[in-house]
Amino acid sequence: MGHEETLPVEDYDHLSAETLPHAIRHLDVGGVRRLLEYESEHADRPHIKQILGTRMSELESGAVPAQGEPPPGPQASSPPSDTQRVGPGSQGPPTHAPPHGVPTSPTKPRQGPSPG
Repeated sequence: MGHEETLPVEDYDHLSAETLPHAIRHLDVGGVRRLLEYESEHADRPHIKQILGTRMSELESGAVPAQGEPPPGPQASSPPSDTQRVGPGSQGPPTHAPPHGVPTSPTKPRQGPSPG
């Protein structure tokens, strides 16, 4: 498939495996076959090829492509609204790696020579 040919799904290369089934439901067998060929020639992702192959089998068994407009391209996810920023007051206590060669010894910060 050359660069001059367009794919039947907008932003196909940026779709996740979760959004792909919804994005291809309006395609006929020919459209799904074009995507499967493109996938095989480019990224060749087994899970994506499985999704496309399953949809092609459904269509060949009598499933009808969905009517209406295809869904828009991939949506950018927004961060959760309840996120909190990590700052000096919200950090956990410091951790100290065990001394080299003794992985079972309790972790303690190293101390310098005692004064006196």
